[in-house]
Amino acid sequence: MKTFWWWVLGLVLFWGGEASAINVYEVKVQSYADVKVYVVDQEGLADVKVYNSKSASDGKNDSGLIWYFTTFRSYAKTRIYFVQYPFQADLLVYYVDRDFKAVWVNQTKKVQFEDKF
Repeated sequence: MKTFWWWVLGLVLFWGGEASAINVYEVKVQSYADVKVYVVDQEGLADVKVYNSKSASDGKNDSGLIWYFTTFRSYAKTRIYFVQYPFQADLLVYYVDRDFKAVWVNQTKKVQFEDKF
């Protein structure tokens, strides 16, 4: 019983704490995805610049553009599938090296996907 309460406390701290990274889960089947993503090499081609976090509690902004890749699909806010070609993607992503550089470039896509990120 004691273990159960520690588990509940962990969930409360994890979801109710200061975590600003959103949980993203990579699916291996395209039809299971909420968003199809292609990662670009040049930031000028991106719809959005995203910071890839190593921790769910990482990051300082609440833009939804700090992604933590969770290993549990049930924890994820968004399920993504990485496509092979840019024309297959819903969203073109460029990974930045700092959390404060994460920003929406394409405002039309921001409106379209604001409930996902």
